[in-house]
Amino acid sequence: MGTAGLVVLGILIVVFQASALVTNEEPTCVPGFESDMLIFKVSRKHLKQNTRLGKVGFTDCTDHTGFVFSSDNNHFMVQTDGMLKVKRQTDIHGHREFIIHAWDSQGRKMSVPVRVLHHGHHHGDHKGHNHQHHHTEVEYANNIEVGL
Repeated sequence: MGTAGLVVLGILIVVFQASALVTNEEPTCVPGFESDMLIFKVSRKHLKQNTRLGKVGFTDCTDHTGFVFSSDNNHFMVQTDGMLKVKRQTDIHGHREFIIHAWDSQGRKMSVPVRVLHHGHHHGDHKGHNHQHHHTEVEYANNIEVGL
């Protein structure tokens, strides 16, 4: 093998090692909600004002921990720390669906569908259900009611 062959071989080795380093990098942060859909399970049909339903997971890949959220259902609100609460008392018959919007630190709006699901005290077999979207289910300490 001549000098040119050694140079080409050396270049190929460097390129291969560089590509191996790129594929071994940690996955980068993806801004947005933790799931494509959030499901909050409640055991009571009647939800009183200020009842905490659980946390909405959101990141903008910075050190910020507080964000501006809004709900398109006026019975529910999300605090800046991501806590979903009952804004106005309401009854859940089966489930209630709505959208939560969030704005990251750059002012970009992101949205996620939410389902508040009344599941009572029965627990059925859900093995046969096929979900198309990645979702997060939250059962938050029996949905604590908090006074003002």
